[in-house]
Amino acid sequence: MTERFLSPTKRLPMLQLPTDHPRGAVARYQGESCSFLISQELSDRLSSIGQRSDVRRSTALLAAFCLLLARYAAADELNVSAIDSGLDEAGAPLLLHVDLSNARSFEELIALVQKAERDAQTVRLPIEDLP
Repeated sequence: MTERFLSPTKRLPMLQLPTDHPRGAVARYQGESCSFLISQELSDRLSSIGQRSDVRRSTALLAAFCLLLARYAAADELNVSAIDSGLDEAGAPLLLHVDLSNARSFEELIALVQKAERDAQTVRLPIEDLP
């Protein structure tokens, strides 16, 4: 199961996102976090969409993030790391493989992200083993 899950991850190229300045030729893989607040109206809308789709608001937000990344990068498939806050206080990292090519609506995309979350939860890897 682990090899089946990770094999798509190894085949996907690095996302080509527009940047604010030129980057070096060598990737450093030193990610950063970015905290932000969303408006109460947007939070309420995500909650409503999540309730209609029977998913947590975080899943609906992750689906929106995947859609944004896919559009910026012109990609149909993504590998996204997310925190599974449902397991413990600290959360556990999950590696999700999301194929957006079959999503014809945002609700379908939410279902695909929810399935990717479930798939990732069945393959628990230490963070140092994530590609």
